[in-house]
Amino acid sequence: GWSLAVHAIGDLAVDHAVRSIVEAMDTYGRRSVPNRIEHAGTVHDEHLPTLAEYGIAVTPQAAFARDIGAGMNMSAGPDRRRLLYRARSFVDAGVMLAGSSDRPCADGNALRGIQAFVDRLTSTGDVFGSAEECLTAEQAITAYTRTAAEASGHGAVKGTLTPGKLADLVVLGDDPLTVDPTTIKDIDVIATIAGGDFTHSTL
Repeated sequence: GWSLAVHAIGDLAVDHAVRSIVEAMDTYGRRSVPNRIEHAGTVHDEHLPTLAEYGIAVTPQAAFARDIGAGMNMSAGPDRRRLLYRARSFVDAGVMLAGSSDRPCADGNALRGIQAFVDRLTSTGDVFGSAEECLTAEQAITAYTRTAAEASGHGAVKGTLTPGKLADLVVLGDDPLTVDPTTIKDIDVIATIAGGDFTHSTL
C-alpha cells in the first residue's frame, strides 16, 4: 500500500526503478500518491512513454546545473550527456515533472531552480546536458507549483491559487514570465504567505 520514491541517477538504476515500479503497479494498482523517481538523472527515450502511462513522477534537480553540471557533462561524455537531468522531454511526453531542490545537498532557492530549468547553465557557461531540454518559464513555474503538489499527493489542497485550497503563496517583485530568463533568480520576494498568514513581507 505504499507509494514509492526511489532514488535513481544512473541509467542502470533508472532501468531498475522503472521496471520495479511498473511491476508493482501492474500487481497492486495505482496509489493515491504517485510513485516517483527521485533525480531520474539519466533517462533513456524508451522510458518516457512508460513513465507517462503509469503516472510515475520524476524530480530532476535543475539547480544541479550550476554546481555540478560541468562535471556531469564531462563524466557522461558527448554521446550520453543529452540524457542528463532531462526536462523538456518529460513535459513533451506527458510525464509528471516536479521541481525540487534536493536541499540541503543543493541550493533550495526555488527561483534559481526555475531559472535553471530555463537556461540550464553550468558554472562554466556551458549547458547542462542538452539545450533541447530547456523549459519555457511557464513550464518551469508549473513544475515547481502545480506539478510538484500533484507529485507529492497534495494537488487537491495546493499548487494553484484556487478557491478552497491552502492560502500558501508568494508575491514577487517582477513577472518571471516576462523578465530576461537569466534574471529570474534575482527577482525580489516581496512577501510569502502560508495558511493565509504573512511569514515575510516588505509590502
